[in-house]
Order: sequence, then structure tokens, then C-alpha cells
Amino acid sequence: MRIRFVERTNPDIDRLVQISWEARASHQDEFFRIPERDEEQVTQLINDEVESEPYGEEIEELPEEDGPDVDLSKFSGARPFEGESTAPLARRLLVAVDSGIAHLGEFIGGGVAFAIRGAAVCLIEDEVIVLRYNTGPLLVDEKNRVPLFSYIGKRLGNEELYLTRLENGDLAPNPSILANVNQIQDRYRNFVERIIQEEALAVLVCNGRGLFLVDGALPAGTYDTPVSYMQKMLEVAADNKIDVMAVSKKSRISVAGKPISALFDDWPTFVGYMSLKETLTREREKYIQQGLARRVSEITLANELFAVRFGLGPPALTFRVDVHNSIRSTPTEVLNYAVNQCQIHGCYPKPLIDAHQFSSFVYQDIQLLTADLVARTGARPREDSSMGWMFEPFGGFRK
Repeated sequence: MRIRFVERTNPDIDRLVQISWEARASHQDEFFRIPERDEEQVTQLINDEVESEPYGEEIEELPEEDGPDVDLSKFSGARPFEGESTAPLARRLLVAVDSGIAHLGEFIGGGVAFAIRGAAVCLIEDEVIVLRYNTGPLLVDEKNRVPLFSYIGKRLGNEELYLTRLENGDLAPNPSILANVNQIQDRYRNFVERIIQEEALAVLVCNGRGLFLVDGALPAGTYDTPVSYMQKMLEVAADNKIDVMAVSKKSRISVAGKPISALFDDWPTFVGYMSLKETLTREREKYIQQGLARRVSEITLANELFAVRFGLGPPALTFRVDVHNSIRSTPTEVLNYAVNQCQIHGCYPKPLIDAHQFSSFVYQDIQLLTADLVARTGARPREDSSMGWMFEPFGGFRK
């Protein structure tokens, strides 16, 4: 299969970079702390994924009184995938999108620097086209963060998405959602990924029909994305006969007292899916009035939500999958089409794996990005000192 790489630029991403540099404070001769990276990373891909809340999900623990009212002992409607011969849809364009972030360091006087890379993997017939997007080094400090977050919010449909309006009319960062460096970086990564998703959707629209694979979920608004933005994206997809399938690597949603990842643990050889939207609605009805659970319409905007085991592994993982089908297909047809047309690597769709890989950085990338940042800011780089040597004699060198 032929693979072709295309380096892409985008005016919205370029504007983000422009504001970052034009509105920043001076960091001339300021110490710039570079995080320690171990020797193993020299030959590994680096994608500093932030361990923050999954898109659109909050920890939701339902009361255990009365016990679960969903019987999973007989799979409760779980179905194996259908064979390729029964796939109802002709082979068509498939696009998978993901993004990665590389933490470059922090300025002693306040501010963080990072870089974002995104990829859209397009599969059609026997060709793979990888669209790659790079921001180069970005920096966020006390001086530029309000214009930066104002721009991101406006572009996503709500200027005050990350900001609070003060009594004098000025905007200030909302500390509850910009509490630390990880959160700040992830807000930017989310923005870049949404812009790439817009372009991927446009590619599908121009080519007429297709399947859009998304890393994450399709919730009714999150800290990062207004609900109106998500609704518009799904409306455009459905109106143009494009099916959307979002796969969450991590999910905190539970069903019948079990996390989604554990639903099929008692059936180690099962490969298939279970529809959850109706089950979740029925299970949560008695708790919604008490304010102990969210409506399923808030958990997902998709037409259907599934627990899916794509393959046996290793390991045999079960994922949350949101499916928003267009009028030309059903949710289960979309699932079966994806499994039949996407290579499943281990137990995960390979196009999404490829999108993750192509949006990652290598160690040399980070060195070049850091050198570029230091040269342009005039900062004084200083690598964090390692204390691993103190603990190596006691077996704690990896702590």
C-alpha cells in the first residue's frame, strides 16, 4: 500500500502561533527550565499525553442501593461483528485524526513552552495520504494568555470558554480550568485537533460520503469544546452522508456497576459490541431527579453509544465507542464497516494508531524545537538535574 505524506498549513493554527509570539512578554536572559528526558527517549516516539479528564466525562459514581438493574450475564444484547460479505456499504474514503503535544519547558519568570503536531490519516482504495500539521514552538505567559484564550474561545464559538468577565469588563483566565501547566497545554492541543478535524470533515465532504474516525468521545460540551460546536460538526457530517465513530481509550462511564472496560471480562473469547445508550438511560432514570447522575444526552451527542471489543489482543481491551450515523446507514452498520475496512492491530483500529504515531515527536524534534525557542526568545536554557543517582543503589532509579 502506497503512503504519501503532505505537510499542511492552516490559517487558524497559524493565527494561534502568531498571537503566541507577537503578544508574549520578553524572556531575554531569563532561565528556561528544560525537563529531564531519559536516554530511552532518544529512540522512542514522544507524545506527552496529559492525564486529565477524558473528553466530556466526569467521575460518576452511582449509588449501589438496589443493585444494578441491567443483566449482563447473557451479554444483554451483545453481538459479534458481521463478516465482510454482509457489509452493506461500498468501500469509501476513511479519515482518522489525532494530535500530540511535546512539553518543551517552563520559564522561571512564568510561562510554559510546548509544541503541537496533528495528523489526519486518509485511506482510500490502496493509498494512504497522511496530512501533517505542526505549530512549531508555542509559548504561553502572563502577557499573552488572555488574547490567546480569547482567540481560541471565539473560534470555537464562545469567547469566555476559558475566561471570566470582570466587573470592569476585562477578561481574565478562569482558574478552575487553567489551574496548571498540563491543563493549559491540553486546551491548546484540543483546539489544534478540532481545527484539523474540521479540515478532515471538509475532505470527506468534498469527496462525497465517508467514515470519520475520532480519538475520544462525542459529548454534549466539555471544558474544551462548547456543545454548539460539537452539534454543528455532527450536523455537517450527517447532512453530507458522513458517519462519525469516536473511540475512547479511557472512559469513566460505568454500566451496571462495571466500568465499560470490564464489561466483557467474563467472556475472554468474545469479539463484538454491546449497545449502551438505552441501557444507560434506563439505569440512570431513578438518579437523575436526585442530581446523582447525568442524562445520557449529556454523556454523548451521538446516535448510539457502544462497548466494543475490536479484537482479542493482546490484551483484549473493551472501549467506549460513540457512533453518529448518517441517514444512509445504521449505527451497527457503521461499526461493522469500520471493523471490515480498518485493519485491527491487536484490539484497536490501525488508522487511529497511525494518526497517533504520525502526530508524535522524536527526541531530535524536541531538541530542534527547544533550540529554536531559545534562539528566538534569548532565554537561558537550564536542564533539570536528575536525582536518580541518589536512589539507584536502592532500586529506586525509575521513580
